[in-house]
Amino acid sequence: MPLSTPRAVLTALFNRITTTPLLDEDETKQDHKPRYTDSKANNNPLRRVPISHRHLIITLHVLFPEIVLPALDLLDRRLVTRLILDNSHVKTEERKEDGIAGKKENEEKSETYLVTSAAPPPSRRKKHPTSGGNAAEDEGLGVASGQRRYIVHLQAWNCTCAAFAFSSVQDVQVGLDSLEIVDLDSLGIPEANEGVAAGEANEVWSFGGMSLDGTSQTEGGGVPICKHLMACLLAARWTAALGGYVTEKRIGVEEMAGIVADV
Repeated sequence: MPLSTPRAVLTALFNRITTTPLLDEDETKQDHKPRYTDSKANNNPLRRVPISHRHLIITLHVLFPEIVLPALDLLDRRLVTRLILDNSHVKTEERKEDGIAGKKENEEKSETYLVTSAAPPPSRRKKHPTSGGNAAEDEGLGVASGQRRYIVHLQAWNCTCAAFAFSSVQDVQVGLDSLEIVDLDSLGIPEANEGVAAGEANEVWSFGGMSLDGTSQTEGGGVPICKHLMACLLAARWTAALGGYVTEKRIGVEEMAGIVADV
């Protein structure tokens, strides 16, 4: 039997993680009996993951040791914003016929995110409005003095940060050399679907989106990833646990253009 490709293994692992049933609050209290009370720790959704499934998250961390924890930190700090393009001002006959249902369908398909850097670099520049906006609007998007913002497209599998660009050109993707030790059967993961490739039906999700990365077994055939993309992916795919850590913002075409131009 041929070995699974990196994309297939990661797709199977992610699907298994994001379908993990979460424990109720009462069950969580029985499994955890801390010696001290920490309200923030008690609200951590990862505490509701059954012990029998936590090895899946640990496996993801082993594969991406420098990405998973920083990605969770971005979500915990509420630094991830899902951008919803609002075209309500465009009054066309087609939009009138589609009605509210068509509008909601477009919103659900939005896979564009704005992620603010967790550690702002030192800067002596004064805070100023970004293109097409003002200081108040920037604060609504979580922008502080000296911070950088990055745009993430999940379907196109792209992030505007330098770390993602560097990951895309590496001969061997960081952490993916450990894929050879991943045993799908021992992890309780069903056999990866080798037929899932980029560009196929939209209803079949694949780790890597529309890209062709990770579809071969050759050296350097991993899937590029960064903490910003990982944070958005975890929130989008695992909505039951991490979806509530993402802020949604409805913006117009002009503001979207300003955000893209300012990144």
